[in-house]
Amino acid sequence: ENSASIFNTLSDIPSQIEEADVLLREAMLISGTLTEVMIEAQRRKHLAYLIADQGQLHNPVPSLSKIKRRSDQRRKSGITTLLFGDDDFEALKPLEEGVQDMLVKHHLFSWDIDG
Repeated sequence: ENSASIFNTLSDIPSQIEEADVLLREAMLISGTLTEVMIEAQRRKHLAYLIADQGQLHNPVPSLSKIKRRSDQRRKSGITTLLFGDDDFEALKPLEEGVQDMLVKHHLFSWDIDG
């Protein structure tokens, strides 16, 4: 949702409240369980999601093709050829891509303290 729809939704809430005392009581109960650490963790998590979404909006496909091209152009080292041979080196490529995916996911979700 965009900012305008969020603002409109929040602006409409006061007109829909019928039992203000119940609302205030529940708000006080909930606010007692919140801590600055929890709020900051949620802010960081939301910021990480926003940054990830913006990155996908600006370069949805070209960045992926660049990453793929780089991994295809990578040369195997002499040690890799000696240890694994030609066929096994090709088998390692999907494993390396999976490890890269895991590292990216770990980085993005490291902001999430709650898990």
